[in-house]
Amino acid sequence: MRKTLTTVMLIYSLTSFAQAFSSSGEGGRGYRNTLINYLAENQRFKNNKGFEEKYEGSAFVQNSFKVGLVGNNKKHVLFKYNAYKDEVLVKDEDNLKYFNLLKGLGNKIKAINSHNEDTYIVFNDSEKDEKRFFKHVFNTVDKKQNLLIKQQIIFIEAQKPKTAYQEYKAPHFKRLDDMFYISLDSSNDAIKVPKSRRKFTALFGDKKDEIKTFMKSKDKSHKEKQGLIAILKYYSTLK
Repeated sequence: MRKTLTTVMLIYSLTSFAQAFSSSGEGGRGYRNTLINYLAENQRFKNNKGFEEKYEGSAFVQNSFKVGLVGNNKKHVLFKYNAYKDEVLVKDEDNLKYFNLLKGLGNKIKAINSHNEDTYIVFNDSEKDEKRFFKHVFNTVDKKQNLLIKQQIIFIEAQKPKTAYQEYKAPHFKRLDDMFYISLDSSNDAIKVPKSRRKFTALFGDKKDEIKTFMKSKDKSHKEKQGLIAILKYYSTLK
């Protein structure tokens, strides 16, 4: 009986929040404007909140929640990105519930009053062939070319000293270097930017020679942000 009552209350809570979310969105967008199509309740964080907080470092890219918008909806929510688990944690401030943004292709959340770099979007990681969250950095005027960043945090277990000269190392989270990805020609696939210039230019197919010439003449590097933005802008002019 208790289990049934809990289930009914959970469904009611999700439905109520979904209706509020939907009614505040743009008209005519249909079912995709409802919360229930974007979020799933995060029971793990609710019941085991301390895991992400009791160790040195953090599983989250930012410690505090940001105010943001999911998709085209206009109801404000709170969110922060868990790079360790590749989850966007969303908090409903009214009901004090936690949710995960679902990994549907194109699903996004953006901090209000911010630039593209405070936006997280789901793309398919072409290397791993799985849907993942990427931080959106830039897209061209035609919206077809995107520069993305993959943020990564790992958890390192405690390391006991093997000799009298070594010290105990407590378990902790460690932030790894960000990695650049690009998405070309309105594709849902995010491609990791290779270190090799030859492999990088090959990503542009029959336009690789033009890209190679542009990079050389303009002294643009595919290993840094501004260089990648310039390259994507130029590529869009070749279409």
